[in-house]
Amino acid sequence: MIDWFEETSSEDRRELVKQLSTDRDLLLEKLALLYPRSEKALPSENVEAVLTDVCGFHVVDEPLARGQLALCDFSSRTVIVNSELEANFKDDSGFELLRRSTLAHELGHIRLHTEEIEEGCTLHYYGSSGRFIDSRSFQKEREADFYAGIFLVPVEALLQEKSVQTLLKNKQERVFMKSSVLWKMVYRLAHLFQVSPSFMKQCFLALGWLEQGSRSSSGLKQLQVRF
Repeated sequence: MIDWFEETSSEDRRELVKQLSTDRDLLLEKLALLYPRSEKALPSENVEAVLTDVCGFHVVDEPLARGQLALCDFSSRTVIVNSELEANFKDDSGFELLRRSTLAHELGHIRLHTEEIEEGCTLHYYGSSGRFIDSRSFQKEREADFYAGIFLVPVEALLQEKSVQTLLKNKQERVFMKSSVLWKMVYRLAHLFQVSPSFMKQCFLALGWLEQGSRSSSGLKQLQVRF
């Protein structure tokens, strides 16, 4: 697994995208053999079926500690999603988008970190010192986040979007784009891929295409092309 930090080179970033995209396609191909109709669905609509029917994990919704999105229990092969988070949303759609991205994150742990977990490393555990016992915990969270982004928002599909093509052209030519234009793109693509705008924004940040600045009067952080 490539070490994943902000300073990751563009070459390593592209290689990581390629690796994770190949893994996603393999999982979706296996799902399509079981359920041919799944080929017509978005990855976000298939992520739970991939977890259960391809990876062999159970998915349940139960109350967890306050602020905890989910817990992946490798011993019982169960992913538990915090059901109490639903109360924070005015409608079911917002919670469903969060639930799907959370499942994709846990899928990332399963696909990237199973060997480490089986060797005794611990996820989401703090010792008396207040620090992660596992020295790679923070990095593994970042890796799982990145996996979730690649799974739910395929880069090859993004590259077919005219707005993304314009963004990357401007990035290459170092052309400024207004934050409002970039946020409009983020919201439109979030709707297209059926993920939350926040998740879509994080995908662009992780790919190294955008960066964010200070918060504007509207409450949104300023977005700008990352040169």
